[in-house]
Parts: sequence; C-alpha cells; structure tokens
Amino acid sequence: MADLHRLSLVTYNLHGFNQGHTYLASLCMEFDVVFIQEHWLASFDLNRLYCVCDNTVCFASSAMDDVIARDCLHGRTFGGVAIFVRKSLAVKTKLVKKETHYIIIQIGQTVFVNVHLPSASSYCREDEFVDCLASIANTIMDLQYSDVVFGGDVNIDFALSGNFCNVLLQFVHDLNLKFVYDKLPDNSCTFRAEATGATSLIDHFAVSQPMYDNLDAQVLDSGINLSDHCPLAITVSSSGITTSCTQLPNSSRSNEQLSFRCDHCDVTQYFLMTSEYLNCIPVPTFLLYGANFPHLDSMDIRSHINTYYDSIVSALQYSSHKTVPVKKKGFYKHWWDEELTLIKEKAIQSFSMWASLGKPRVGTAFDEMKRDKAAYKLGIRKKEKGSKEEFSDSINDALLHKDMDSF
Repeated sequence: MADLHRLSLVTYNLHGFNQGHTYLASLCMEFDVVFIQEHWLASFDLNRLYCVCDNTVCFASSAMDDVIARDCLHGRTFGGVAIFVRKSLAVKTKLVKKETHYIIIQIGQTVFVNVHLPSASSYCREDEFVDCLASIANTIMDLQYSDVVFGGDVNIDFALSGNFCNVLLQFVHDLNLKFVYDKLPDNSCTFRAEATGATSLIDHFAVSQPMYDNLDAQVLDSGINLSDHCPLAITVSSSGITTSCTQLPNSSRSNEQLSFRCDHCDVTQYFLMTSEYLNCIPVPTFLLYGANFPHLDSMDIRSHINTYYDSIVSALQYSSHKTVPVKKKGFYKHWWDEELTLIKEKAIQSFSMWASLGKPRVGTAFDEMKRDKAAYKLGIRKKEKGSKEEFSDSINDALLHKDMDSF
C-alpha cells in the first residue's frame, strides 16, 4: 500500500487582490496548496501574485483578457483564478490546463482543480456553467491519476436545491468525488454580506472517495480578512505526495531574483554572529615575517592568503543567511509602518473578541469589529496611495530644480 501524506489546502475568494492580498500572504505560509478566486488582475498584472509569498510557486489566469482585447475597460475588474503551491512540492507539480474559470494542476498522482463558476448575475450563466464543468471533466479523463481535489467558489449553496445544484452534483458523482460540507459545523458560511447580515456556504471542496473518510475541514476567518468571503480549509491524506523535498527544478530556481534585505535584518544578531565566527579564524600573521620561514615559497604564501580570505567570506555568508532575510523584489511593502502594524493588531483583537461572543450582528463588540476592520482597510489604502504620491512629487521636484544627481 502506498504511503499516505497529510496535505493542507485552502480556498479563498479575494474579492479583488487589493482586498485580500494581506490575508492571502499568511495563508500561503500556512498551507501547502492555496486556491484563490477573483483576484481581478489582467494578465500584465499577474506578477503581483508571484510576489505575495516567496515560499510558493504560482499558477494564475486572468478573466480580463477578452474584455481588454475588445475595447477599453468599462466598469470594475472581475474574475481570475490562481493556485499557490509550496516550493517543496514544486518538483512534483505540473500545470495541466488553465482557463478563465479554472486551473488544473497535478502533484504526483493527485489532480487539483481550482474553479470559479459563474454567479447568478452572469450573462448566459447556464451555458458557461455546463461548458466549464464539461471541459474540466474531459481534461481529467485524459490524465493518469489516483485522486482528485476539486474546490473553489462554485456560487451554489446546497441548502437551496435547483438545476445548477443538480448539474454540479452529477459532475462530482461522475468523477467519483464527494463534497465535504457535511464535515463542517452546522450553520457554517463562507460568504457574508455585512450590510444585510446575509450568509451562505458557496465555497466548497469535493474529494475522491478514499480521501473523504480521513479528512478535516473548517472555515477560517480573521480581523485582517477584508474580503466578503471566508477561506475554507481542509487537510487530506494523499499518496505520492511528500513535502520533504527542498530542491526546485533548475528552470524555476534560475527565474528567481532574490536579494538580501539588510534593512529588515536583526542587526544585533548579525553583529554577534559575525564577531563570533570571525574571531575563530586564525590570522596568518607569520606571513609578515617571511625571513623566519625560508621554507615557504610563493605558492604556499598564496595558498595561506586564499584560505584566510575564503574563511572570512564563508563566515560573513553564513551569518548573512542566518540573520538577513532573502526575498524577492517587491516582497516587502515599503510603505508599511508601525502605525499600520498597530491598526492590524487592533483589528485582529477586536475580531477575536467578537468571534468569542458568538459573532453577534448587533452590539458593542460587533460595532468595534466593523470599525477596526474599516480602519485597517482605509489605512492600507492611504499608505499605499501616499507612497505613490510622494514618489511622484520627488520626481517632479527633481525635474523642476534640474538637480540631475538627485534625480
């Protein structure tokens, strides 16, 4: 019998990248595979997803391409799906297919499908709905696999029966899958409209029958979740997958541009570590007194100097790797400051207090939670906008004063 490995997954509708990227970063650090929907990014902006977490690889598609190709964009952006996979799984991961409404990848012998099915307001919803599921089924049928994990925002609440519900249930039955909503506590919801208090369970996972019995599921939430959806998380046992591998394919590694971020390092720890290792390096002072060592020739002297030099470089490199973070370009938000950190912590605290009281829809705790979450959302927008304006003002001032060195 094949060895089974525990794998953690989560699906999260961002309701726009700007709304959900902060919470998304923490999810990517915690889970092995992350499904997201509605990032609202065009293809030329998908690089913003690749910078969310340097511990993952990302497969993404945009729903904006056809609209942008036809004409200028009118109204707000929409759609888009992506899958984040922990780097330790990258060598066993391959992209099978990506389309507007779904992405399919395969890790070992397990197929993962992230889907964002059309909502009730979509034009020609029934045709899109059926075509999307048929395309997914046809693609999976051509693969060699042992298990399937199907998940995402399906825009269907199974508490309300209907034609779309029946079509989706038939789809998972044909693939020998089973939805996991019955593993959740009663009255669980993944979508909430704060203005009206309406809730529904429209984000789902369906897994192969062998996975279902040994599966844990829960709905997550946090004070820093600015989306109108809550993440749905599951932990499954899957054969042929292990997170112990640490090597990436050469092509993936060569595309990464990482750099030391000394502005975020622990300076004190770096000083102590470099001091300790440098003091342990023997200094070849005897080379200063060559007359006392007539047996040393030029090759020996060169060898001693190179050894001393290499020891210093190795000590500095080791200390840097231990104390200085190595990140992708754009990983840190240069506009983030202590004020935002305090606002974020306050939002988390008030949310935790509200949740501990049973998430009431009225009262002081509810009002404080909403106020702190709104302050956090507004704070991020103001800091990000202010940083762009400050940058533009600096360029403008440099041009006005014709200070080419400063410019």
